[in-house]
Amino acid sequence: MVGALTAWWDSAIREQTFMKIPNFPSYSPQPLIINAGKLFRRPIPRENSGAGVLGTVTDGDTATEGTLTTNNPQAGMITQAGMYRMTLDMMEYTYTLEELGFAPYIYEIGNNTSWSGTCPLAGINFDGKYRGFAYLNGEFKYKPNPEKDNWTGDWEKVSGDALAGTLDENGAGNIDAPEAGFYMMEVDLTAMTYKHTLISTLGVIGSATPSGWDADTDMTYNEEDGSWNLTTNLTDGEIKIRANNDWDINWGVR
Repeated sequence: MVGALTAWWDSAIREQTFMKIPNFPSYSPQPLIINAGKLFRRPIPRENSGAGVLGTVTDGDTATEGTLTTNNPQAGMITQAGMYRMTLDMMEYTYTLEELGFAPYIYEIGNNTSWSGTCPLAGINFDGKYRGFAYLNGEFKYKPNPEKDNWTGDWEKVSGDALAGTLDENGAGNIDAPEAGFYMMEVDLTAMTYKHTLISTLGVIGSATPSGWDADTDMTYNEEDGSWNLTTNLTDGEIKIRANNDWDINWGVR
């Protein structure tokens, strides 16, 4: 893609990877932060030539959905700066552009990262609700960016304790240190709340595992590299992963 968001034809920063949407002739990239101004809604070849360029039919088109063309393609217009998700239908040559209310990630920083690194929490629905996992062993806080020395807009505890409470931007202080361990972190920026659940066990369960669907075969947590590990025999069958020997937190095929 090229346009105001990529300094037009600057090949060093214009590349954007689109992902195929299963069972549809459509592609969607990771969300983009776009400034207001003219934007070429065009996938173009990496060699920066004119072949294969797509654009809107009318120059300065402000529509958030419409038709793309290769015949004298023009530039669409973004009138409101923000974060957007674009979906392209390459069979019909159409596009949709959706403004997103929240960023795809926020970040945890604290004693567990020596206050020099961050752990991401993902908001997969762009609705202000985020989830992530990290080993926590001291005080910490949340922030909207991964830069260790950038505290602009960080979220700190207003009330609560290590496991649940409320947040405020540039609030009163760090979140309390929980019992050291691996946690699921949940943050809701629409309600300005946080919740932390200790993951005491992580295991596999299912017809392919030694205990079937009756019990978990537990993994071992490696604090040094942050991984869960298990060596076991699996047979033909089904398998899921779950936490704390319960179904409240579990993972399977999407």
